[in-house]
Amino acid sequence: MLELADAIIPLPDEITPAAQRIGAVNTVRIGKSGRLIGGNTDSVGFISDLSANEVTLADRPVVILGAGGAARAVAFGLADRRCGPMIIANRTSQRADRLRAELGIHFPNQKV
Repeated sequence: MLELADAIIPLPDEITPAAQRIGAVNTVRIGKSGRLIGGNTDSVGFISDLSANEVTLADRPVVILGAGGAARAVAFGLADRRCGPMIIANRTSQRADRLRAELGIHFPNQKV
């Protein structure tokens, strides 16, 4: 099944490195040259809220519910900030396994 996030990825002229790594686009802006630039704000928004509420992530275990675009962004953001062991729970094991494998590529020391 093709999801909206997957359908949007090929449309912009370029994709930010963060959105490429996450594999999901949730915003498109028009750059100075008029080019469409796809990005993802889910990770930044989630991590900013944790920081604003003084939640520390270092070595704390986390549970991610889902493996879609927003969950992927949160998982990448948490791994980037060196959270503790991560559990990914999803309706289908294939998507959870895919996210686990992709996190392993970018964050080989992250326990998932």
